[in-house]
Amino acid sequence: MCTVSIKVDNETVHRINPNLKNNDSIERWVQHYVDEFIHNLSANEHPSLSPNAHSAAEMRDILKERIRRAEAGEEKVIPNTEVFAQIDSRYGF
Repeated sequence: MCTVSIKVDNETVHRINPNLKNNDSIERWVQHYVDEFIHNLSANEHPSLSPNAHSAAEMRDILKERIRRAEAGEEKVIPNTEVFAQIDSRYGF
């Protein structure tokens, strides 16, 4: 194992995830994503492709359905801070 140093903009990271309030939590958060990136590369997976990737036609159909549900009041909107809090609690950030 090796140790590397990187610089991140604390304010930008905090805007992405308000729960990342100190260097320790930011370090764990960055380490998680670096580990995931390295794992994907070592498994010969393309890191920019989502496992949920859809064709353009499929994505149009999905978006049309989501828009229909949103306009009908059938969608539940979850604030991004709540989503990040769920992720943080799952990964210990």
